Amino acid sequence: MLDVEQLWQQRIHGMVDGTIDKFQQMNPDKEAALKRYNSKQYERGLRELAQSRAQTAAQILQLSPAELARTALHPKFGPMNTLKILETMEAHDRQHAAQLEKTLALVASTTTATAGTGC
Repeated sequence: MLDVEQLWQQRIHGMVDGTIDKFQQMNPDKEAALKRYNSKQYERGLRELAQSRAQTAAQILQLSPAELARTALHPKFGPMNTLKILETMEAHDRQHAAQLEKTLALVASTTTATAGTGC
């Protein structure tokens, strides 16, 4: 999630300064595997993501209405302005939250099942 957050920051900056009019697609699963996110500390990752999200918020809050309206073409989502980017980021967050809920439920059910077996 951190890489995706930072990528959106770069994209927004590029839209605003006119250096980006087309987004290059990234593979977040490949990036996560390369950077071994599954082996890193969960709490540290949350702190880093929160810091990066605060930077994104600060970046967006300083934009003028004209800058917010600038667009670039995403290969999957088509033309995107900052509002569309924020909607996409929210959907991405919700997707990961749902995955986390499923994982936590699975861990809880596994823990409950093994607790009763004397393991």
